[in-house]
Amino acid sequence: MEDLSKKGEPTAASATRSEVWVPLLLALIMPLFFYYYGQKNAYELFFSGSGAELSADGIFYEFLFGLLFFSLIPVLTWTAVLGKPLSSLGFGAGSWKKGLISALFLLPFILGYAYLAGRIPEFQLRYPRFNYIGMESTAMMLRYYGAAFLFFWARDLFYRGFLVQGLKGSLGRSGSVFVSALAAAPMYTGAGIFEGTAGLIISVLYGWVAVRSGSFLYTAVLSFVWFLTLEMVLIYGF
Repeated sequence: MEDLSKKGEPTAASATRSEVWVPLLLALIMPLFFYYYGQKNAYELFFSGSGAELSADGIFYEFLFGLLFFSLIPVLTWTAVLGKPLSSLGFGAGSWKKGLISALFLLPFILGYAYLAGRIPEFQLRYPRFNYIGMESTAMMLRYYGAAFLFFWARDLFYRGFLVQGLKGSLGRSGSVFVSALAAAPMYTGAGIFEGTAGLIISVLYGWVAVRSGSFLYTAVLSFVWFLTLEMVLIYGF
């Protein structure tokens, strides 16, 4: 006799399939959408005239778009579509000893990468982004770097939280790390082959930190440290 109490409920197999194809679909779509519509150049295309990409508006558009885009969609998908608790997305310190040790281990490589990037002409053309704003006041600098940190926090929420934590149960730890690294590839195409190669390697290492710690917060801090170090190298010419 048919069990009517379970009729229409999702099976374990369908739930497992959705836990694979939903993150994979977003891994394909979201980075490309942000690449074309979320960066500062898109501000000129949609909201203003020629030269808008060289203003503070374009930079803050990119930071704000990234903050909302990379945080709201993953959080809503995680809770409403996949039905998982928000705590399992990677918020919090996780295994803080593993996270801290792993982050400290990577820190010299991140600083070295930022220093070398500051010597490459392609990076010099793209960074430091304060050139687009003009740091005429301390308040502007605080808003700028505060917005930058929130952007990197949201970006790592998606790549090292939603993708790594979401896929490691179905694809395994290595599979989730490599998928998240490949998904992040469009983010590292603005400064030539060096950024593309180094960005892919760093993304794999960031995924390793996220898997070990169960949190995306450590890599969010590392991403911001890289950004801040690169800008300081370019500003002060270390």
